[in-house]
Amino acid sequence: DLMCGVCVDITERKHLEQQALLSDMLEAMPIPVFSKDRQGCYLAFNRAFEHFFGTSRRELIGKSVFDISPPELAAVYHQKDEELFTSGGVQRYESKVKNAGGDMRDVIFSKAVTSDSFGNVTGLIGAVLDITERKRTEAQMAQTDRLASIGMLAAGVAHEINNPLAYVQYNLETIVDTL
Repeated sequence: DLMCGVCVDITERKHLEQQALLSDMLEAMPIPVFSKDRQGCYLAFNRAFEHFFGTSRRELIGKSVFDISPPELAAVYHQKDEELFTSGGVQRYESKVKNAGGDMRDVIFSKAVTSDSFGNVTGLIGAVLDITERKRTEAQMAQTDRLASIGMLAAGVAHEINNPLAYVQYNLETIVDTL
């Protein structure tokens, strides 16, 4: 009995399939996602990022935040990136960004370092969550709560004033009746 067989290494194919799946997932996400190298230059981002910021891959790849953001915001983003590169791990913070329409938006940045097989930091990956509407709603609710508190305070003050006035009025009526 002679056995013949063919061994095919499918490791590379499986790796390519995993990369394609990851790429498809990132493209399907409605949240802007990006990656940068250790020098802070953009390496990649998804369609949601392009749409939110009104830019294309061709315009952004290889650029830094100083090339695409207002100077005061670029300084903040760069400082936060450097803090993340130094400390490692994950970073989450609120900031502002200018979107494709030129509007300032409140956002939460969630970022994490990327590393090579030796554990050396090679860059970062991040996501941008627009919380502008949530903050507006929270501000409106806070205003409503303040107005309700003022209304309750006014009602309490009116009650406190009316009690002694009612007593005075009753006494005045009693005095007038006895005259």
